[in-house]
Amino acid sequence: MAPELHSIDWARTPAIPRGVAAALAALRFDAPNGRLENVEELQAQACATILPNPSFENLEDSEWQQVLSFCDRSRLTLLLGWNCNGSLPESMRARISCNLARNSQKLERLKSAFVEIARTLEEDSIEYVALRGLTHLTEYVPEARLRCQGDIDLFFAGRSAVRAAESMGRLGYRPMEGLAELPTDHLPAMIRNSDWEWKGDHYDPDAPISLDLHFRLWDQETERFPAPGTEQFWDRRTCQIFEGTRILCLHPADRLASAALHLLRHLLRSSLVPSQVYEIAWFLHSRTADDAFWNEWSALHAPELRRLEAIGFRLATEWFGCALPPAAAQEIAGLPEAVQLWFERYCASPMQALFHPNKNELWLHFALVASAGDRRAIFFRRVIPPKLPTGRTAALDDQPTKKLRMRRRAHDRAHAFARVLFHARSLPSVAWEGARWWLRTCGISPPFWNFFVTGALFDFGISIFILLYNIYLLDLGYREDFLGTVAGAMTAGTIAGTLPAGLLARRIGIRNCLVACVAAAAIVAGTRTLATTGPLVVALAFLNGVIMAVWAVSYVPAVAQSAGPRNQPLAYSISTVEGVGMGILAGLAGGWMPKLLLGAGLAATRVAATRVVMLVACGAALLAVLPASRLRLAAFPPQARRTYPRGPFIGRFLIAMGVWSLATGSFDPFFNAYFSHHLGLPVERVGLIFASGHVGQVLMVLAAPLVLRRLGLISGIMAMQLATGIALVLLAASSVPAAAGMFYISYVGFRWMSEPGLFTLLMKEVAPEQQSGASALNILVTSTTNAIAAAAAGFALMRFGYPTVLVMAGAGTLLAALLFRGLLAGKSRTTDSPGAAKSAEVLIR
Repeated sequence: MAPELHSIDWARTPAIPRGVAAALAALRFDAPNGRLENVEELQAQACATILPNPSFENLEDSEWQQVLSFCDRSRLTLLLGWNCNGSLPESMRARISCNLARNSQKLERLKSAFVEIARTLEEDSIEYVALRGLTHLTEYVPEARLRCQGDIDLFFAGRSAVRAAESMGRLGYRPMEGLAELPTDHLPAMIRNSDWEWKGDHYDPDAPISLDLHFRLWDQETERFPAPGTEQFWDRRTCQIFEGTRILCLHPADRLASAALHLLRHLLRSSLVPSQVYEIAWFLHSRTADDAFWNEWSALHAPELRRLEAIGFRLATEWFGCALPPAAAQEIAGLPEAVQLWFERYCASPMQALFHPNKNELWLHFALVASAGDRRAIFFRRVIPPKLPTGRTAALDDQPTKKLRMRRRAHDRAHAFARVLFHARSLPSVAWEGARWWLRTCGISPPFWNFFVTGALFDFGISIFILLYNIYLLDLGYREDFLGTVAGAMTAGTIAGTLPAGLLARRIGIRNCLVACVAAAAIVAGTRTLATTGPLVVALAFLNGVIMAVWAVSYVPAVAQSAGPRNQPLAYSISTVEGVGMGILAGLAGGWMPKLLLGAGLAATRVAATRVVMLVACGAALLAVLPASRLRLAAFPPQARRTYPRGPFIGRFLIAMGVWSLATGSFDPFFNAYFSHHLGLPVERVGLIFASGHVGQVLMVLAAPLVLRRLGLISGIMAMQLATGIALVLLAASSVPAAAGMFYISYVGFRWMSEPGLFTLLMKEVAPEQQSGASALNILVTSTTNAIAAAAAGFALMRFGYPTVLVMAGAGTLLAALLFRGLLAGKSRTTDSPGAAKSAEVLIR
């Protein structure tokens, strides 16, 4: 399906000044401006009556100056005068008429210089072809004198460019300083020594002519992706005659490709000149009906090359509204999804960057390269360039005056400072847009973000409630033994509610289950806040455990269904990080809000302040009903299939999960006692280690999809569990608090890093209608084994001490890793064989 091409409304584009927007609108091919027939008529218009043009109404003199400055830098001034047919103010028409005359003189100088250069090269038997410049005067602009000229580009095969530089040296051309280390497709630009200085006139006929000797048509090393087929351009070279001057050039189809690649190169390097886009637009518009040309173009160029050219075609169409040949439209429709997304979001960004710094071309570049290493190299080159250009516009004299040297040194420093300032100003927008781009291209379907908001609101509210509830009970006069009873009742409710939760989710659907669970959890938590009698508190805790079992059972299949099959590990990673992040925010908010209420006089006692904060938290959790109700998750008829999966896989999986939960559950409840009592650390240091473990957990969970993609699903899970066991054994051998803290952070990170893979494996191996049942069985096993492990470990710690228990726990995690490998590899649909690895790669990507 062809993408919808958006005609940019420049007047409503942020960062584009009003006058510039009017000029760009007037340059569009679909603008009703009435173009002039020839350039002589443009000069005659200098004294003609002003014609009405709504785009230019009410522009002030300062805005007209801004228009001229922009068009001069963009090389669009002459095209604007030709396009607008006298609808510009008299002062501008007179100025453009003068510019046209001076540009015509410049063109004659350029032709003379080219004839001299071509004659010298032919005398030295050096073959060449001309690129752009003179070769674009007949097909890429309405008339030759409307193209702003400045340099001569020549292309040489092999090492002929070096020989050509020696020949040009005899004509007096010298390399410009400060450009040798910049990534280009040509030798350092050459120019004749001159005392000419830039005075702001883009059409100065006395300006030195720059000579670029190209040795390649595409810099794959810098751009990090190939342009296949450019090596064949040399064999198809031809010649054209322009006003009596013979010009060796590329084949017409290859000239278009060269122009499009030149545009793409400057686009990716944030140096795009709008006239480059206009020239492509003019060619497309004027050759729309030339079927013979487009058939030959399609036959000569490989699909990968045509795809790169299509990027320039789409930019030209959207910027200037030109007609689009069917062959070009077909290639635009075939652009990768990420490239299409870039155009939908950032099509105007290269123009906006001329007024407000941005580097949004980075995301287009990311969409065109394959590896993460290439993206990193591109990012650092573009955001932190190793070398800044000098901005010099002329070669140095052999014996420059002291005054001239000082001027050039000041110019270089000012240019370097401006570039540093540009990069610094762009950093905040790069970070922000990079995050937005990642969210758009990570492959997770939009419904997942609805679930993400549901989880964030629910986790935030319930986490504040959990944080404050035990403190609240203690303030009411209850003791620690009662708190243990409440915790036991809640655990019992969770175990009792797990299997019925699977049946409920199967019967009413995951979405309805989530909505009911969120509403019930918030209401029950609010009721627990208001309840003060012991039996009622215990009963409500049991009910809360049942409800949280429903949430836990629904959570895993909800992520699987809302994220889609391709990116479940990443979705689970994001969901886990969301839970941790909301826990951190809830800890900060829940810890400070009661104190703030007391300080503001909004509560008389700490009990009252805590009660208010918990009720507000319950209200925040209740808000999660709104996004949860918008979820579109699968609903299955109750009679279709059984709720709980059966078969060899689920049995093996639950055995391995049981061993894993026994191992990790024997240490998790005692980590704070380990650091406080065993190692003798103060509470504040224990809290610091705990917080650092959360940070490590976030980083490792986010890295999980990369590890799973590299190793495969089962091998990746095994590797993470092995690392968890090793961290536990090292923790057992540590007597130095700093080392113990480091190994604990490693343990927490690897321990939770495996969760995305475990969830993905379980959800992939069962039918969608059995996912809630599989989740319930998994929770039942892990909850039961965690309770057993905690009780057994408490007894073992008293008799054998922490090091022995930690070593046993580490051995248990190693055994669990071997069980996952031995019991599941080759027995599930997700194996690590080559064929299955490819399938898993598709799933994870």
